[in-house]
This record gives sequence, C-alpha cells and structure tokens, in this order.
Amino acid sequence: MNEIKKIQKRRSYEYIQLKGRRNVTFSKRKKGLINKAQALNVLTGSKIALLIVSPSGKSFMYKSDPNEKIFICENQGGEEEQRGGREENESEIKEN
Repeated sequence: MNEIKKIQKRRSYEYIQLKGRRNVTFSKRKKGLINKAQALNVLTGSKIALLIVSPSGKSFMYKSDPNEKIFICENQGGEEEQRGGREENESEIKEN
C-alpha cells in the first residue's frame, strides 16, 4: 500500500517591512502563543508566566495562576548578566 508522507519544509523568517501587516502578524502570533501557554498549563498542570512586549513598547502578560505574584526586574545597565552559567535576558521573571 502506498503511503503518502507529508514532508515539512523549514520555514525562513524575515522581518515584515509593512507596518500594518507586521501589527496583524504580531496580534495573531501573540494570541496563538497565549493559547499554547494555556494548553500547556491544562495538559501538564505547570505554572506559566508569559510576558510579551510589542515593538511599540506595550506589554502583555499571561499568568496561569491569577493569584501568583510575579516580579519583573529589568537590568538598567544594558549589560547581560550571567547567573548559574547561563545568560539572562534583560527582562527576567521571578516567582515568589
């Protein structure tokens, strides 16, 4: 019996030049990312904290547990800190 195998091509991503199209893509992908975070929480019971900052600087946050306190610390010096042998982003999420 002949089986048809679907082969996925690797997708190359490029910066979207048109601002309107870029905003639509950001909105759709942000929504998809939040849906994936919700699914991960439901399926595994893990606690999820997601912080998304748009190119315009507007921030969006998703927490799987609304009662969980989350502190966001920004590195004001602009230098990347190293802790425990791995690089930290300029914004890091810490849980209490």
